[in-house]
Amino acid sequence: MATTKKLAFPKNPGQALEIIAALRAQREGFEAQAAAVKSQEDAIREWLKAAMEQLGLPGVKGSTLGATLSEVTSPQVTDWAKLYAYIKKTGDFELLHRRVGATAWAERVAAGKSVPGVEAKTYIELKIGVQP
Repeated sequence: MATTKKLAFPKNPGQALEIIAALRAQREGFEAQAAAVKSQEDAIREWLKAAMEQLGLPGVKGSTLGATLSEVTSPQVTDWAKLYAYIKKTGDFELLHRRVGATAWAERVAAGKSVPGVEAKTYIELKIGVQP
């Protein structure tokens, strides 16, 4: 199990940015390593799936892991207009995710339109960027 150093809090905002920059660089290094390992894992996973399908194996066991193939069915919309008409007619709104598209909402607000049932929620966000 990895251990982390005790967090040293800054003495001033400028020092906070320097600490953030160092931590960001460290995190990005870890993320790059993790992405490379994940890519290898995904390639072996695809190979295993293809091998199991080719050999007709519904499952396999190793010393620490096991794997099974199973058929999964998921929805894919082929005609959005028909789906929307169905939902309007039946009231089956649970067929859709329950969220508002932030970009579409912001575009309407910027154009001076209101969207009934939706209000703006304002929060403070810290953005940190590299200085030119």
